[in-house]
Order: sequence, then C-alpha cells, then structure tokens
Amino acid sequence: MKPLFLLLLGLTLLVPTTHAQDDDTQYDEYTDYGDEYADEMEIMRSLSIEGWAHEPALPVHASTSQGPTIADFARAFLKQKRYSSSFSRAILARLDGLHPKPDNGMFRYLIDVPHDYLSVDTPFSCGADCTISLEMCYWHTANGHRLVGLTWGDRGIGCLLFYDYNPQTRLMTPLPEPPIKDFYDNPAMLNAHLPRQGKDIHIKPIWDNPSDTLTLRWNGRDAFIFDGTAERYRKPAKSNEVALFARAYFYQTPNMPDLSAMKDAPLYDAPNGIITRRLTPAEQQDYLIMLTCVRGDWAEIAYIQPGDQHPVDLTRSLRQGRDYATGFRRAWVPRTALFVDIADKDGPFDLMLHLYAEPTLASRRLYAVEDMRNSVEVALAFHLLEARDGWVKVQMATTNYIGWIESRYLLDD
Repeated sequence: MKPLFLLLLGLTLLVPTTHAQDDDTQYDEYTDYGDEYADEMEIMRSLSIEGWAHEPALPVHASTSQGPTIADFARAFLKQKRYSSSFSRAILARLDGLHPKPDNGMFRYLIDVPHDYLSVDTPFSCGADCTISLEMCYWHTANGHRLVGLTWGDRGIGCLLFYDYNPQTRLMTPLPEPPIKDFYDNPAMLNAHLPRQGKDIHIKPIWDNPSDTLTLRWNGRDAFIFDGTAERYRKPAKSNEVALFARAYFYQTPNMPDLSAMKDAPLYDAPNGIITRRLTPAEQQDYLIMLTCVRGDWAEIAYIQPGDQHPVDLTRSLRQGRDYATGFRRAWVPRTALFVDIADKDGPFDLMLHLYAEPTLASRRLYAVEDMRNSVEVALAFHLLEARDGWVKVQMATTNYIGWIESRYLLDD
C-alpha cells in the first residue's frame, strides 16, 4: 500500500534548516488584507493527491551565492498562475520588502532567518475560527538535494506537500510519493504540527484522543519514519459485541426501494428473543432506522417515524443517549437482515476511500468505493458481515465486492 502523500493539518510549523535569510523573526501586527477568499479555496481544492504528481517542475532562482533561500522557494511556488490569488500576491510583495495593505481583513507574516522558515496567515469569517495560511521550509538530504516542505491552509485545514530541489538542474520537482515510511492513516483525518525547533513531524489524528501525538521521525537522510507502526496498525481482535452508529435499511437500494419486493421485517425484544412487532414495507421506507450495536449474529436498532423532525436532529439526540426526547424505540434484528451504506470519499479534498483485505490500514487495498459505485446501475447498500472495534466487514449487495472499511465511514444520516 502506498503511504501517505497529503496530510491534512491546521495552522502548523515546519521543521526548518539552519541557513538564515534575514533577521525578521517577529510577527508583524495584522494589517488590512481583504475578505474575499474564493481564489484561495479554489487553490485548496486543486491541491490533491491525484494531481500533485502531475504538477510541473519549477525553476528556482537563487538570490545568494550559497544557493536558494526559503524566500526563493516560496517565490517559485507562488508565481505560478494557477496559484495566483490576493493572498499569494500579498506574500510575494512582502518577500520583496513591500508592506501590502489591501482594503479589508488581516494579514500576518513571519520569516525565521536561522531556520529558513516562512509562515503567513490571515483570519477570515466562516462561522468559526478560520485561517488561510502558507508555510514553507526545507531539509538537506544525503544526495545533496533539498526536500522542500509546503503547507497551504484553508479553514483550519491544510495540505502538506513536498518538492525535491536539485541544485544541478535548479528545479524543484513535486514528489509523486511522500518521503514518509510505514504510515498509512487517511490524510483527511490528520492535523500535523511541525516544530520550528528539531526536525520531526508531530501529528494528531483527529479521531484519536486529543492528548495522543504521533511522531514522524526525520531519518537524517531523505525521509520520515513512523516508529509506532506495529502498535497503531495492529488488527483489532474479534469481539462478541461492538457499538456502531449508522443508518440501516431492510432493503438493498436505499435511494430507490422497491416496495413490491419487500417483506415485513420482524423485530425482537432481544437476541434470539420473541417477536414484538413487524415493520411493513411502507414503514421500513418511512422510518428512520439506526444501527447502534452488533452482538454476534444480531444487531440492535433504534427506529422512529421522523414526521416533521429533521433526521440530523434525531440522530444527534440518539448519539447523546436522549431516546426519550425523540421517541426512538429499540429492537433487535438478525444482522443479516440489515443493510448499511458507506461514504464514497472523505474530507474536503474528496480523498478516495477503499475496502481493505484486513481490518487495518496497513493491509492491501482491494477496491475503491467510488469504482464499486460506478460499476452498478443503481446505488446499492452493503451487507454487514462482521464488526470489530473501529472496523466493519461489508459486501456490496448482489456483487462480489467484499472487504473491510473503518466504521466511521458508515453513513449516519
């Protein structure tokens, strides 16, 4: 499996090298910048795993006899027409010693000379605390090249990308593979914090305990190594009971149910218990049915007729354990009677999701979910074959597509 290429992160700090550019190491006061960010958001959408390897190699013009500075690398990147925006133009002006002060907004700039580190950011209103940011630095590699790190952040999320700079050709070329070994996490689920002091990358996956920090250690030559591979990617053990939270169906075509082909669905008071009710095909279509637990060959559901209540509000209350506030009722059904649905892609960059051979990200990728969807004429749901902590084994209805996917990608609304 290919390792991580794109790391999602908030406003971060990158490990710099020891060559200095100038002695401006303090943040400027915020200055007027501008409050229209459509260009910057379009840039973020264009920075993708699939597209980065096809980006052009960029000529770098050195401003010193010792070779390019961090400002030179920044200029090479920012002068590309496709990344032109009011934000990038303001950075270029600041690199040239100007102090741009557009009409609205805020602008903050830092260049750390001893460490060849550049950081620029601006806040903006998006209904939360949001920023657009650019950071760059580089590491010296054993072959005499420089590994240039680049982050471009938007709405508190960012891309970590890499160039290889060859001093012979004076070109920096996008790396089609990241210089990161034995790290398989989904890049849309990460926030990276890269210290100005030291050379290691520190990452906090957003689904983990906030106090947990993973370290990608610089090997001193050409790459980063994740030392926690064995522990992090250990397969979860089989369990008799697994808590889940997902939308569930008694039919295999969630968007186009065929009532004529459906039968009543018996509901039980407990696994192997007695039938307390039967949901008619019409009720199966009208009711909001949520999967909450798998116990062996049985599944617990919570169900309700939404009426005028919005499904998102109902599922939020259910997550919080407030069944009484919404009118959800509980029942058990055979696991094989249920279908679930999963997302096609993940995160603001529409990263491709896959089914895996085993319940671990380090295992072999079997199928891209989007390709599976495109291979059938009607959107199909998935049989739930097995559940483990954080993972489910599924089979797309009427197909031979079988594999494991993280349970957080089960659709819940």
